[in-house]
Amino acid sequence: MAQQIRTTSSSWMRGVATTLKEQGLDAAMLFAQVGLSIEDLDDCDRRWPTEALSRLWVLAAERSGNPDIGLANVDAPRPDHYGVAGYAMMSSPDLLTGLTRLIRYMCLVSDAVTITLEHGHGGRWVRTDVFVGDAIMDRGQLGG
Repeated sequence: MAQQIRTTSSSWMRGVATTLKEQGLDAAMLFAQVGLSIEDLDDCDRRWPTEALSRLWVLAAERSGNPDIGLANVDAPRPDHYGVAGYAMMSSPDLLTGLTRLIRYMCLVSDAVTITLEHGHGGRWVRTDVFVGDAIMDRGQLGG
């Protein structure tokens, strides 16, 4: 059985490139080193292989010396990085509706991530599963 190739939207990848640049890295060079072309960010319909995105984050962490570089600018994700999903969330009347819309439309941003709301002690919990190849990345792989 062939492995499913999971992808991420160009709108999200533009945010990644911005984060790399804001951290003083040469985003174009890093993209090229993992086999991606930063010029392809101009194609709003392009889908990017998430395995290459994972390699990009690993390389960026190595070059910057910051293993948490993906969290370096927590204010960086903007609604336009989520495309239609972001605007659906912003137009929601409350947080629960916004999260429900994010869950519904997340596949437009990336099919390598699933988000669920789970009932738990004291309310609801947001669970995020990130798929890497055939496996789900666990918290230990995320450095936490």
